[in-house]
Amino acid sequence: MSRCVYMFERAGTPTGSNEPASIAASRAIEAGINDRPGIHYQELTDPANPKPVFAVLFADAEQKLPFEKLFESALKLCGLRANLAREPAEMLPANAAAGKGKAELGYVDRERGFVIVIPSVRGVNET
Repeated sequence: MSRCVYMFERAGTPTGSNEPASIAASRAIEAGINDRPGIHYQELTDPANPKPVFAVLFADAEQKLPFEKLFESALKLCGLRANLAREPAEMLPANAAAGKGKAELGYVDRERGFVIVIPSVRGVNET
């Protein structure tokens, strides 16, 4: 499984409506997915956030390249810029990755002073 966390911001004038950045980002991700199975996404910030953060999960690492090609084109049409916002779990605060459910994906926003952690799902059903 491959995963990325993207932070979006306005990068110009969007084509069409002036929809919130969160909706435009969601549309760009959906365009990148292009109805391919095994790619899922989740917004990690409040929909009203002017710089939304989304996690995109790929069942297979080979799905990432075709996604990115369509995603980049969609971003331009939406007037958005996406920055990859992923830090390895070992760079997160020690208490965020503690225990059996060690974090595998995280986003640290030092400017606003918060950490978003997505725990590993490996080992959930293990006894």
